[in-house]
This record gives sequence, C-alpha cells and structure tokens, in this order.
Amino acid sequence: MLLWTLAPMVLLLLLGWYLYAFAMRGLVLVIQNKKTARIVALIVSGIITLAAMIAWAFANVFVIIVLHLYAFLALVDLASLIIRKICKREPKVWKIIHRTAAIPLAVTIALMTYGSVNIRNVHEVEYTVITEKSIRTEGYEIALLADIHYGLLDNGETLHNIAERIEERGVDLVILCGDIVDEKSSREGVTEVFELFGNVKSTLGTYYVYGNHDRARYSSSADFDEAYLKEAIEKSGVTLLDDKAVTLTDDLILLGRNDKSIDHAELDELMQGLDTSKFLLVADHQPYEYEKKAETGIDLVLSGHTHSGQIFPFGLFDRLFKGNDLSYGYEQVGSMQAIVTSGVTGWGFPIRTEGQSEYVFITVKGK
Repeated sequence: MLLWTLAPMVLLLLLGWYLYAFAMRGLVLVIQNKKTARIVALIVSGIITLAAMIAWAFANVFVIIVLHLYAFLALVDLASLIIRKICKREPKVWKIIHRTAAIPLAVTIALMTYGSVNIRNVHEVEYTVITEKSIRTEGYEIALLADIHYGLLDNGETLHNIAERIEERGVDLVILCGDIVDEKSSREGVTEVFELFGNVKSTLGTYYVYGNHDRARYSSSADFDEAYLKEAIEKSGVTLLDDKAVTLTDDLILLGRNDKSIDHAELDELMQGLDTSKFLLVADHQPYEYEKKAETGIDLVLSGHTHSGQIFPFGLFDRLFKGNDLSYGYEQVGSMQAIVTSGVTGWGFPIRTEGQSEYVFITVKGK
C-alpha cells in the first residue's frame, strides 16, 4: 500500500520537473527575461504537479488529464528532436507550435472529451455458446453485468433502461459479476442498484458475486460496510454466491466464487459432490486460472474486472503481459469457454479511452 502511494508521487514529481523545463522553453519566447520566465514556469508546473498529486489520492480525473498531457508533451518533444535532426534546425513555425504546447493541449482536450462520451455510451453485446452437454432444447439466456461502480457516473436512467431491456429479452438468469458498487458508492446508492436488478424479472433469478471493490476494502472512510452491503443484497432479492454452488435446473449448476483478492475456497472444494454431467457455469469476477478451471470440467466461466483497459494503454499492457488470462471478449480453453465483459461503466475516473461500456446477453445452446 505504501508503494502504491509513494511511487506515483515520485513519478509526478519527475514529470513536474519535465513540465517546468518544457514551460521554460515556451515562456522564453514570450518573456524575454529568463529570471521572470523561470519563476512563472516554476509556479505553473508546481501548481499542476501538486494538484495532480492531490488528485491521485482521490482517484480524480484531473490526474488522468495531466498524465495524458505529459505523454503528449513528450511525444511532441520527440517529434521536434527528429525534425531538428532532419532539418538541422527547428523551423520557425514548428518552433512556435512546439514550445506553446498547442498540439499536446489540443490532443489532450479531444481525447478526454471522447473518453467522457465513450464511457457513457453503453453497448449491448451478444455471445452464443454451444455445449456438447445435454441441456434442455430451448437452451438458456443469460444477462451478464459487471463493474457498474455505482455512483461514478450519474447513470441511473441508463441502468433503468438496461433493466427494462433485460426484462424485454426474457432472460432465464441475471448475473452481477462483481464491482457493482465500490468505496465511493453511497449507502443509498448500494440499496438503489441492488433493488433495481433484484426486481428484474427472470426465470431463475438474479445472482451476484463479490468483486475486489464491492466491500470497500480500499478505503477506511466508505459510506457503508460489509454488513450493510449484505443486508441490502438480501432485501433486494438478489442471491449472493460467496463460494457457493446452486443447482438451478436438472441440467444447470451455477457456481459463484469469492474474489481472488480475499479469502476464497479452492475450485476443487466447490466442485466436490457436483454432478459434472450437468452444465457447469462459473461466475468469477477476475479472469484467472483458466487452465485449472478447464481441467475440473467447468463449461463456461463469466468475468469482468479488466474494464478492457478503460484508459489506454492499460488494456494493451494487460494483453501483452497476461495480467489476466483474458483481457476482454471470448476464449476457449480445452472444452471450457470463457467470456470477459468490459463492464457497464468503469472504475475511478469518468473517462474511457479504451474499450467500450457494455452489458452482455449470452445464449447457451446444445448441439
């Protein structure tokens, strides 16, 4: 936790020094007195860096804006270096564009505007899963929602529309796959969101598994505690599956796992006594242990957590370095199939520059 706090602060201080150096080059064009330019550059870079450090502690969108600005400043600096190497000097027009930071400012504003719109544009996504196992002729229709982080956006109307759409679809099963609320959700918000999806009509009901944020583990000043959360879930009619399995029909078993960030049962324990000839569906917030799950005979595992990156290039890094077994979408491992949703909203920042916000319908069919 100390490293999580200190490392970003050190990085922001270094970036603040870079901003000071960049600002000096631009201000010298306008202010002929170097001493005055240095003072102004120090004040500007100091205010921005200090604000970003404070914003980091509160997961404020300002820090995301500043980090993007730093990145684009660096890219323009690199472009300027290449231009000087090619032209043997910095052309006058480019010099003004470069040192006034016109391009980084414009690109940052454009990208943040896109990200703010993109996170609010929630898509409906569909998957069809074919199983070798013998299941009822009509198959099953599942609605999957994860990572709402209720309260990050004023998106109550959107969630009501999603709930109505799920009912129109006539699904058999609704799965809330973690991080429905988080440290910043209000007590009223916790009640509201679970009541909303608890009232959605479906054949087999609404089931929920914990994510790593739902129990507000990352804050000592959250508006609710685990006891309040459990009470809200129970009153809503949503069934909590914390390392539990429930037989839903003659050919369908649903297993809900506690999140990997907390104490949780091993998959082998959950599987004991289960009839593996039935279709085994697992709701597990974080997409991991795919090989192990496949070996135990699981048929379909549903997850969220990754947000498909949310802020570029985190999703790219996740895919390159396999931070999760699957960053987004669909994958088959042996006879097991897996689906990871990017989530209805996102975490921390009301910005999405990577991936899309979504809810998912899954149709399970027999051959």
